[in-house]
Amino acid sequence: MTDIDNDLDLDLDDIDDLPELVVFPDGTHKVSVSMKWDDKNDDKNKKPLIVELKYQEAVELADPNFDHDKLPKVGDIAYNRFDIKHEFGAGAFKKAYSPILRELGKTRSSEWADVKEVDIIVTTKIRKTKNKEDPANPYINMNVLTSSLG
Repeated sequence: MTDIDNDLDLDLDDIDDLPELVVFPDGTHKVSVSMKWDDKNDDKNKKPLIVELKYQEAVELADPNFDHDKLPKVGDIAYNRFDIKHEFGAGAFKKAYSPILRELGKTRSSEWADVKEVDIIVTTKIRKTKNKEDPANPYINMNVLTSSLG
C-alpha cells in the first residue's frame, strides 16, 4: 500500500491532537522557543515579532499549591507578540529575551527569525487586563519576565 492509501484509512485515534494555545501559570518553566516576523503585514516596518513558546515542563511554580492537573501539556503553545517599533514592545522584548539572544549570538533583528526550537527556561507572570466588552472575563496576558538557555 502507498502512504496515501494508509492515510485514507486512518482511525481518529491515530491522529495527534492539536496543541492547545495556553498561558503558563506564574513560575519558571522549560520551553522550546521559536521566533518569526508576522508576515500578515506587507509594511516591513510594521511587522511584529512573534515568539512561540512550546511547553516542556514546570521547573518551579510560584504557587506551591497549584493544581498540577491544570498545568499545560507537553507541546502546548503560548505566543508573545512584540511591536519592535513601539518603545514598550521593544523594551519588553529586550528585557525578556536579550539574555538568550546574546548567548546565541543573535543580537541583530535580522537574525531573530533564525531562532527555532531552542530549549530555554522562562519565568512567567500572568496579568489580567480589563475587557470593556465583557468585564466578567478579563483578558489574560502572559508576560515573560526572564529567560536563559535551558
